[in-house]
Amino acid sequence: MSKSDWNLKCPKCNWVPHENSFWDCTCGFKENSFDQLGKCKNCKVEVVSLKCGNSKNKKEGCGEWSSIIDWFDADEDSVIYEIIDDRND
Repeated sequence: MSKSDWNLKCPKCNWVPHENSFWDCTCGFKENSFDQLGKCKNCKVEVVSLKCGNSKNKKEGCGEWSSIIDWFDADEDSVIYEIIDDRND
């Protein structure tokens, strides 16, 4: 399953992040945090939750925090395991 097929949405308000939705890591690196299931490609810090909305457009989303896992469709457990496998390589 490719990233474009993922059904991501905020579990609290159903906001759907798009390909260009980026979050800022504490190291200053901007990335789509779902790509590595919350593990920063730059500093390797892992986050377990994300704030709804993104750094490019503060008007998107509800601003609430949720576990990264909760953003994935419940039927996409295989996607989560695939990401975990990829980031551990």
